[in-house]
Amino acid sequence: MASTRRQTALAAIDAINAWDISRIMAVRAPNCEQQILPKSLNRPSMNNEAYEKHFERIKNLFRNYHLAVEEIIEDTDTNKIVISAHGSADTPVGPYSIDYMLVLHFTDDGTKITRVSEWVDSAVFSEFSARLVVAMTINATN
Repeated sequence: MASTRRQTALAAIDAINAWDISRIMAVRAPNCEQQILPKSLNRPSMNNEAYEKHFERIKNLFRNYHLAVEEIIEDTDTNKIVISAHGSADTPVGPYSIDYMLVLHFTDDGTKITRVSEWVDSAVFSEFSARLVVAMTINATN
């Protein structure tokens, strides 16, 4: 049987694939922090309030979002799970396709996520983000 930590991680993936912020927040601890990495992308760490605002800004830009898990590694000694995954979606600027490495930290009982380190393919992320910002700017002025 899967550990509680692993069940929580899989519930988080299911919530992301449902693109449902209430389900995403349900598996996060009140003090959860999430950051898109590497640091060279200059993305701030987001607490739950900031993450919800971020999700509201992007939720309608990504249609048919799917995070396909490729591998899960659980470290019981450090209370973490690492997930290798591939994300894809339809967007106003074309298909979105990116590789992720998620490092999830958990509460002692494994029922909530306390930290998400979201490692992305920085070349793909930077190029795609630039196109998306231009499209959002154009839409905002029309």
